[in-house]
Amino acid sequence: MTQERFSSAAATPPSSSERWTIPVCTRTPGGKARCEVIDQPSQPVTLDSCASLLNAGERGYYFSEYSADALHALRANVGRLEPVERLGLLGDEWWMARTGRHDVGEYLDLAGTLAATETGPGIAMMADRLSTIANIVVPASEATRFEAWIRARFRPALDKLGLTSRARDSETQRADRAALTSLVGIVGNDPAVQARVRELVDAYLTKPSTLPASFVTPALQIAAMHGGADLYDRYQATLPALANQPEEYYRRLFALSWFREPSLVARTLDLTISQSLRGQDTGALLSAIFDRPWARDAAWTFVRAHWNELSPRLTTFSGVGVLVDALGNFCSTARANEVRQFFTEHPPASAARTLEQTIERIQSCSQFRERQAPALARWLP
Repeated sequence: MTQERFSSAAATPPSSSERWTIPVCTRTPGGKARCEVIDQPSQPVTLDSCASLLNAGERGYYFSEYSADALHALRANVGRLEPVERLGLLGDEWWMARTGRHDVGEYLDLAGTLAATETGPGIAMMADRLSTIANIVVPASEATRFEAWIRARFRPALDKLGLTSRARDSETQRADRAALTSLVGIVGNDPAVQARVRELVDAYLTKPSTLPASFVTPALQIAAMHGGADLYDRYQATLPALANQPEEYYRRLFALSWFREPSLVARTLDLTISQSLRGQDTGALLSAIFDRPWARDAAWTFVRAHWNELSPRLTTFSGVGVLVDALGNFCSTARANEVRQFFTEHPPASAARTLEQTIERIQSCSQFRERQAPALARWLP
């Protein structure tokens, strides 16, 4: 075993001079943990199997990087790990992919293996990171193949749960349904799921009790992605009556950011400077818009063109930091330079540190895309 400082910036070389005293517990899937103290930069250890997990019980505060052979052997036995260990392994492999230590296909192979059996936090984690891969790494020319892979791996688990909630469902089942519906309906672009969700949303807008709270947000988002002005009007028309129901109000307000038609993106942007929107919500709504790949460029053009109108609404406590942070959704060096230049000319009050973090995130994202897009194209079936 070799120990070194981990950096999320792939260009940062690890330090060879640092070392820590680390209790490391290994375990073969289905076996008992064996613990040793690692206190040298490189130190031999004895494992029970090449399929041994390097952080049994996930008690150690470190990432584990496996050789390709060791990872493949472990993946073949991943169903015998404890739930917390599967989460840890997913987290380790995500960061190995983010920093270019492993190809993103290793993470996708692991996620595909767990697709049919994982529940709870594991499904939510995979859904979030597969969405990130779809938005950042997958080239437009490969989107159809990636969507097909998502549907093939995760649609069976959703079909097993069903889209319709049952009274006997556990909280885990309800959360899994929401995560899988979002994953298959949005990332997988599944037309059958989208059509059924639209039916459920139509019923919900007439009678809100028809959908459980855990399912409302993904349902509103999926329906909006393929909805037109008629549905947009229905979402927006309900907002005034929901002013005293904050949770429901924000579900529908932020769902407006999911409409893809350029004219509807423009309406949502115009809403951010409208007197009908509370100033305290301006930054949050803009942040939601910047989170949508199809709306990001239009939103950046809008912010720069309407800065004099927006800036009074983006006070220190209600939005300027939120907006600057949202710009971290960009993923190119050119955009990083534009953001820096704009806020050099228009310094954001009390958000200078957030701006530097935003620039760093954009640059990190750009490096992630450049490293992994070719690897993903080679990996896709």
